[in-house]
Amino acid sequence: MVEDSLPKAIMELEKAVGAKPGFFYGLMREDDWSFVIKIHALVEAAVTHLLIVASGTEKLGDVYTLLELSDSRKGKLAFVRGLDLLSDKHRRLIRTLSEIRNSLVHDIKNIGTTLDDYVAQLNRQQHQNFIEAILLDFDSPIEIGGRNIPIRQVLAENPKFGIWMAGMDLLASIYMAKEGFKMRRDYLTLTEKFAKTILGKDGEFLGMKK
Repeated sequence: MVEDSLPKAIMELEKAVGAKPGFFYGLMREDDWSFVIKIHALVEAAVTHLLIVASGTEKLGDVYTLLELSDSRKGKLAFVRGLDLLSDKHRRLIRTLSEIRNSLVHDIKNIGTTLDDYVAQLNRQQHQNFIEAILLDFDSPIEIGGRNIPIRQVLAENPKFGIWMAGMDLLASIYMAKEGFKMRRDYLTLTEKFAKTILGKDGEFLGMKK
């Protein structure tokens, strides 16, 4: 069930933000530079969409769109944190994606940079922070070739795959959060309509005498 629902959730979110179907699942075929730019763009669009749904109005769409994604004081993440829309771990992942993206796009010389190159130039603390950010809740070893390999080692040696997996978890969480808001609004609308059918104009049950 989970295997079927996760791709569907991602596809529904892609549709909602205007991305082509299969955009996310095609990212692993991209070169690392394009991969980082595109996954960051998809995450930013998804966060903007979540903020619009949470606010209950399209009127704020342009405002949210113009905000920088990861500014914790006045960007999209500031609103996400204030409205308690995503967990600390997912907000940390978004900040990490923005850091990687910014390090690659601000210098034309970085166009050919791979994620292996990026991870290799991190100092010990930065490397640990990177692994913690993309680790999320995946802390169990992975069986490869009959051996249990620590997940941290797998992520360190395969940063692109690690970011992609963490991105899937993030996008699924954004989808569930925005669906939760839609369900609550639908519930309130249905409740209001139902109330109007059984209550009189004075707020008393129809058929009851004063």
